[in-house]
Amino acid sequence: MYKNLIRKFSDNFDALRSLVDLINPNLLKDMFGTVKNYKEEGMVLLHVISKMDPQFQIPADKIPIDEILKKHDLKLKLKKEKDGKVGMTIVGGKNAKDFRFDEALAAISKSMAQQSLLFHGFFITSVSLSESFLSQVIFQYFSKYQHVDGCDEKTIKFKELRTFDSLEEVKNYLVESKVLEIMRGGFEEWVNFLKTFPKISLSGYLDADKDRLVEVFQRRNVWVHNDGLVNGIYLSKVSPELKKNLKKGKELSITPVYIRNSMNLLERNFLLMTLELWKKLEPENEERAEIIENVGFRHLNEERWQVAKGLYYFGMMDKEMPEGRQMVAKINYWQCCKWLGEFKSVEDEIKNADFSAIDGVYSLGRFALLDDFSSLTRDLPDAIKAKDLKLKDLETWPLFKEYRKSPEYEKVLKKIKPIKKKK
Repeated sequence: MYKNLIRKFSDNFDALRSLVDLINPNLLKDMFGTVKNYKEEGMVLLHVISKMDPQFQIPADKIPIDEILKKHDLKLKLKKEKDGKVGMTIVGGKNAKDFRFDEALAAISKSMAQQSLLFHGFFITSVSLSESFLSQVIFQYFSKYQHVDGCDEKTIKFKELRTFDSLEEVKNYLVESKVLEIMRGGFEEWVNFLKTFPKISLSGYLDADKDRLVEVFQRRNVWVHNDGLVNGIYLSKVSPELKKNLKKGKELSITPVYIRNSMNLLERNFLLMTLELWKKLEPENEERAEIIENVGFRHLNEERWQVAKGLYYFGMMDKEMPEGRQMVAKINYWQCCKWLGEFKSVEDEIKNADFSAIDGVYSLGRFALLDDFSSLTRDLPDAIKAKDLKLKDLETWPLFKEYRKSPEYEKVLKKIKPIKKKK
């Protein structure tokens, strides 16, 4: 039901992440190029920027600031303003006339503005993608179940009715009106709708992330409607823990780290909300397990452990899915816990797991999780030969990443991988 929507949403997020990773280094390169052009003037500016706005992550400790100021007879004064920002004053002595500070400032300010605009654009786009995704999910829900949740109570004026060519168009118009009504309510209203009407359970994961999700949407609103400055609405909606030291009028920064973290948060929760709804509507649809494996494995490979953990936890708890799919989800959930430093929470469960009656790949997964490399080395050749595990999986699955660093791995490869003879 939601397979294609989920894949498109996840693909869009991956494309956006790639853009952030591609553009951020180039922007920093451009800024440092400007610094190089202005040499000492630029280095003084980098020092000032790092003090005024830490989001630019400039290695100010490597700048010989004292030496430059002394050489040009300059004094630099940094003062913290009431709004939390840092103000700067530079005073030049008689030897400072050739110091091109204003010219360098204009050039670097342009680079900073470009960087800021792009980061804000990336962030706002990620939130908009999430909203659009959820609206399509709800639209499909109403399209299939029009008689529920007040959708059948929507009305249309006769003059509006005359503009449509078919009953199907009228139906879509009414559904779209209902979806728009829900989406106007904001994040907390969306959650309330899903809990109240489809009556899906979200408490297993959403409760832990709800405050951070509210903050993300409020930060987006602040940037769209208030030029990024904290306002009363933000302060009233965001939890105390997430608004420490924030006052009205202070600018909320958008850094690459914040963008990545908020994207992971949004993708994990919006996918889980959709999967819960899908399970409610079509409990036996095995496409759900397939998309969890595909999307989850992509996050495993990129080491986005929290996103993958949420998806695989859902997969292992989805009891209507085939046992094999549940077991793969469980092993991947366990490895996410391991890489997140939460191994103690699942260690006993892994040690006590009995996979003797099912496919050998699960026993191999257990050995890998427990770092039992000797058992892995013993059983891997037979597992590859029996096609319980593909060689490609051994070489790429993050489950085996620690084993691939071990001497045993090289030994077992010689047994299972053909050695190409030199010509």
